[in-house]
Amino acid sequence: MCSAGSGINADAPPEKPVGNITAENVRANASKVYAPDCYLNDTLKTLRGAAKVEAYFLATAEGADSVTATFQDVTRSGDGLYYFRWVMDMRLKKVARGKTLRSPGISVVRFDAQGRVLIHQDYWDSSTGFFEHVPVV
Repeated sequence: MCSAGSGINADAPPEKPVGNITAENVRANASKVYAPDCYLNDTLKTLRGAAKVEAYFLATAEGADSVTATFQDVTRSGDGLYYFRWVMDMRLKKVARGKTLRSPGISVVRFDAQGRVLIHQDYWDSSTGFFEHVPVV
């Protein structure tokens, strides 16, 4: 989890992970990273409000052995949006047990005046990164 105030520089893409989504990390950082009235759409779920985003990320963390997103690059547009290109590696407890699921994606992010995430829209192919491992009933 990161915010504009966490050292992100569009001219020098970060080389370390966005973060490991762990329950401890979510509890410690979600309310600092996301604005109270934020909007999140990660292609699986659409949420409004930092408390709902925190609960969602906490449920994600608790349902996984590990979730790590690594920046490939970041660009800032003229209108203040940031585009983060990333690769996410996930080891889920109930889906594809024992396998690391890898999915590339892009997040479009707008920060508020305090450097917190106000809008977070993800674009990734959930059919290859996640749903191809879910059994059909």
